[in-house]
Amino acid sequence: MKTNKYKLDIQDNGIINWNKVPFCKIPDQIFEKYALKKGDILFARIGATAGKTTFIDDSPKGVFASYLIRFLSKEVDPKFIYYFTQSRLYWKQALQLREGQLKKGLNANTLAKFKIKYPASIKEQKAIAEILSTVDEAIQKADEAIKKTERIKQGMLQKLLTEGIGHKEFKETKIGRIPKEWEYVRFNKYVNVLGGFAFKSSDYAPSGIPLIRIANVSFGKILFDDLAYLPKTYLGKFTDYRVNKNDILLALTRPIISGGLKATIINAEHTPALLNQRVAKINTLDEKQLQQNYLKHFISSPYFFKQMLQAQTSTNQPNVSTKQIENFRIIIPKPDEQKIISGILDDMHEKLKLSIKQKKYFERIKHGLMEDLLTGRKRVRLN
Repeated sequence: MKTNKYKLDIQDNGIINWNKVPFCKIPDQIFEKYALKKGDILFARIGATAGKTTFIDDSPKGVFASYLIRFLSKEVDPKFIYYFTQSRLYWKQALQLREGQLKKGLNANTLAKFKIKYPASIKEQKAIAEILSTVDEAIQKADEAIKKTERIKQGMLQKLLTEGIGHKEFKETKIGRIPKEWEYVRFNKYVNVLGGFAFKSSDYAPSGIPLIRIANVSFGKILFDDLAYLPKTYLGKFTDYRVNKNDILLALTRPIISGGLKATIINAEHTPALLNQRVAKINTLDEKQLQQNYLKHFISSPYFFKQMLQAQTSTNQPNVSTKQIENFRIIIPKPDEQKIISGILDDMHEKLKLSIKQKKYFERIKHGLMEDLLTGRKRVRLN
C-alpha cells in the first residue's frame, strides 16, 4: 500500500504541514504497528529538535518515522500532556538532560525520568487542555492573517512597481514592462551605499555608543541580544558611519536567510549608533527625485531580492559588495506617484504589524495560562 510517512522536523508550534509530508510504500502489517492515531503525542528523538513534540488531532492515513517516539497515555489526558511538553517545567528538565542523555537521543527511559504535575480529575485535565487549545486557535488565526497580508502586500508591491497607477503607455525593460515616464536606472544615480567601518574589538567599551554589527541585522529588525559598544567620543570621530533614523541597513555577508533579506529600517530607538564593517547603510542622494520611503519599499521587492541573489558570491559564506549594489537597477516613478505607492504599501504594513501584535498578545496570554494552569497555581472550576 502507499501511505503518508511523517518525516518533517517538529516545529516550535507543534503544527504539521501535511502538504509537505512525503509518501512511502509500506506493508500492511508494518502500517498497523506505526499508524498515526488521534491522541498520539510524537516526540523528536534526536538532533537539535530532541524533546519537541506534536499532537495528532486529525491526520490523513500515515505513519511516524524512526526518529520520532510515540507516547500513549491512559491515565492522563493526552492533550494535557502535550501542553505540558510546551511548559517551562518540561523544558527545564529537557535542557538539564540535553548535555547528557539527549545528546545520544531521547528514549523511553529518559522520558520516564520527566516529572509532571497534573490534577487528579480527568475532567479538569481536559478543561485545561481545552482552554489552551482555544488560545492556540486564536494564535493560528492571527498567524494565517499575517501570511495572508504578506502575500497580498507582495502581490500589490509587484503590481505597483510595474504598472503604477492609471498608466496607459508603457516601455519594455530588462525586468519587463513599466510605465513609459518612469526611470529604470542604476542605483548609483540616486542612491548612496556605504559600508561600515572596520572597528577593532580592542576599541570596544563596556558601555557607550552601540555598534551595529552584522549579527545585529536580521529580517526586518535589529537584534539587541549581542550588542557591542564604543566610547562616546567615537560618535564625533566617525560621523560618516553614524546610523540615523530612516537609514536602510543591509547585511553584506549571508544577506539572504530563510526568513528573507537581512535588511531593516532604523528607528529613533536605534540611535545614536555606529556601523561596523560588512553592514551597509543605504540612503537616497536626492529626496526630490527618489524618496527614502519609496526606496525602502523597493528594497523589500522581488526585483531587489533577485539582484541580491545574482550578486552573491558562490562560496560557503556568500558576500555582496557595496560596488555591486551601486550597479543594481531600480525602478523610479515620478515623485508624486512614489508618495502614493509608498502610502498604499505603508497601509498594508500597518495591517501586518497589527496582526503580528495580535499574535504576540495571544502568545503572552497562552504563556501566562500555562504558568498558572500547568503548575496548579490556579485551578479550573468545574460545573
